[in-house]
Amino acid sequence: MVKICLNRPDHTVIGSIHTEPSTGVAELQGVAPATGSKLLLAAGIDHVDLVIVNAGGSPLPILPLEEVSMADLVRDFQTNAASHLALFQAFHRLRQRSMNPKWASITSAAGSITIKKWLTVIDINPCHVHSGPGNWLAERLDLDQAPLATVESASAVLNTIDGAVREEVLGKLISSIDGKVMLW
Repeated sequence: MVKICLNRPDHTVIGSIHTEPSTGVAELQGVAPATGSKLLLAAGIDHVDLVIVNAGGSPLPILPLEEVSMADLVRDFQTNAASHLALFQAFHRLRQRSMNPKWASITSAAGSITIKKWLTVIDINPCHVHSGPGNWLAERLDLDQAPLATVESASAVLNTIDGAVREEVLGKLISSIDGKVMLW
């Protein structure tokens, strides 16, 4: 998603990582942005139009509920819930200064942030993505790998966000692939 946003004109992408810098971070820093676009890893911004939250932490293998340790539960809660709240709070003032603020949670059937009347909140399911957790699940479904390429999912997620209208998406889980409302 970062590469796609940086290829759009007049986009500022602000990213955070929750592990040590990796080759992926260096790769993103090497992307030549479109006119007026930039990747920021520091402060100095007066407003934020869009925040995309994508935590998705889960231990592998995924265990039945009766086998999940408290340590895994707490870590996953911090990654998938508390980190969303921390990000929401950190960007609150900057989003309020936007003409069209949007908050997008990349999720499956997770909860959502308290609704603000001035903010478009959209919960998006990126669908079955070719990734570590996606492929792990695919194996359990007797597939070689998850069917959706990462770049295809990223494009679909961003297209869904671009077309999001507050009154149409509020409180709904939207499939990024076809835009249909999914059951929580």
